[in-house]
Amino acid sequence: METQENNNTPAGSPILVIEDEVKVHEVLKLQAQKEGLSFTFAESGREGIDKLRSAETTFAAVLLDIHMPETDGFWFLEEKKKDPALNNIPVVIFTNLSNPDLIKRATDLGVKGYLVKAHHSIQNVMQEVKKCANGETCAVDWH
Repeated sequence: METQENNNTPAGSPILVIEDEVKVHEVLKLQAQKEGLSFTFAESGREGIDKLRSAETTFAAVLLDIHMPETDGFWFLEEKKKDPALNNIPVVIFTNLSNPDLIKRATDLGVKGYLVKAHHSIQNVMQEVKKCANGETCAVDWH
């Protein structure tokens, strides 16, 4: 887990990133360091839900990919929804999938933001995650 001190999320809480692409991890880590954010990474929905349930501190938000091996982002969202202790942790989808039916399914499962990777710079993604973590309205790419 990254351990930078930060004031950009509630009480400096870390953000859980559930993403299977190592290159995306590396880019996010570099930007997190620049912005003073603390990230914890998981590579599947199951690993992500396990990290949420076992965390000593509450995560400020989750940045979630949809398409991953084994257990995908929708599996994660369905599991998270079953656990009342996790309901207040906002989720921002960060994916290449822009199908309106998938976006609707994700919002129906409670996501606060939906970002299509090709439409956002990494700096913009960080800003959206911080907004979401702080209870502000997040972007949803309906196009």
